[in-house]
Amino acid sequence: MKLVDVKKYFPLGFRIFGAGKYVRAVDGVSLDVYSGEFLALVGESGCGKSTLGRIMAGLIKPDSGHVLYRGVDLFKSLRDRSVRHKIQAVFQNPDSSLNPRMMVFDTLSEAILAKKPGLSRREVAEEALGLLKVVGLSEDHLFKYPGELSGGEKQRVAIARALAVEPEVLIADEIVSALDVSVRAHVLNTLIDIMEKFRLTVVFITHDIGLVWALADRVAVMYLGKIVEEGPVEEVLSNPLHPYTKMLLASSPSAKLVGMRVDERFKARGEPPSPIDPPKGCRFVTRCPIADKQCHIVEPKLERIGERKVACLKV
Repeated sequence: MKLVDVKKYFPLGFRIFGAGKYVRAVDGVSLDVYSGEFLALVGESGCGKSTLGRIMAGLIKPDSGHVLYRGVDLFKSLRDRSVRHKIQAVFQNPDSSLNPRMMVFDTLSEAILAKKPGLSRREVAEEALGLLKVVGLSEDHLFKYPGELSGGEKQRVAIARALAVEPEVLIADEIVSALDVSVRAHVLNTLIDIMEKFRLTVVFITHDIGLVWALADRVAVMYLGKIVEEGPVEEVLSNPLHPYTKMLLASSPSAKLVGMRVDERFKARGEPPSPIDPPKGCRFVTRCPIADKQCHIVEPKLERIGERKVACLKV
């Protein structure tokens, strides 16, 4: 999958004459997602990572730019079910994505029949049971409603439903942040197992640096609608180049727990600027301890440095 200069602005309020102001949720993102990799998309709340994930899943159409899947524009191919099935998403809150009036069997059978409409009810039940076993659930869960399941069980059902259409890319948007700590490891282990078993490409959206370090192959760091640093996880998190990446590490308790090097000069300061009216020049300039006059004027481009890319004038 390849994103080329993708932008998505949301209008703020209603204007009779003219469009008024916009929230610049995604503002010119270019990103490559390689087959079979575990890519983490990390950043503070409101940085645009969930919006970008929904664009990658084909759920939100960008205002400009292109999302290419195997060389084909995703949004020109969405009527083709074979393309839609290849990219699936699992969201943060399974309560909002599972129909409370549908049993697990009905939820899974709907997805299974979307991919294989000719199956009999018995064949559908066999496939549904197989999916439940893959995600660590049993036959007992097949005829339960979401209200009878725990948070972790609901999230496993959501993962099973995504797998039902045999995707190649799975967008996992904060899938463990709403779960108890004791349940998170089980869900994440399930995700790793199915990635290896089905040879999935995973885009893992999170704000937890510790999870990124433990799970991902590559990481893309997002700030105010833009990618500011991207590269192999060990290289980026062991020796971050962008001041914002350094700030995320300095602000993360899990980073210190797993022994990542933290620069205390870059502890979090101030609040992120509004995505409605981002700063001129570098978007991190209002919080950066090493910014100079040039940083207020010139917007840095995402430039390649070795195996990574960084958008900073001071690197």
